[in-house]
Amino acid sequence: MDAPWEESPDAGMHVKAGDVLERLPTIFERVPEVDASLIFSEMSRLCKQAKVIFNRTFTRCQVEVIRLKREKALLTEQFEKERAQLRKELRARDFEVSELKWREREISSERDSL
Repeated sequence: MDAPWEESPDAGMHVKAGDVLERLPTIFERVPEVDASLIFSEMSRLCKQAKVIFNRTFTRCQVEVIRLKREKALLTEQFEKERAQLRKELRARDFEVSELKWREREISSERDSL
């Protein structure tokens, strides 16, 4: 019988297709006391365990999404405040520049009239 595992270049070890099904009769022949109810109870236990792991992971992801939404809201608020402040400063500088240009024209006009 071939080896039950096959090396894959990308992900390590994988079960060969059909190998498990081919080996099942020989496994049960070697272990006649294996009861199907044990197999199903183990499958049930593993499914429950997988559900618990999934639920924990899903809950952690939900918590992370909520945290990131709050962080985004906070950063957006800070950004808007800084943007408003920069606009105020820009308007003040524009006003200052306008006053200086007006004053420069006034002085030039006075100089030209002399």
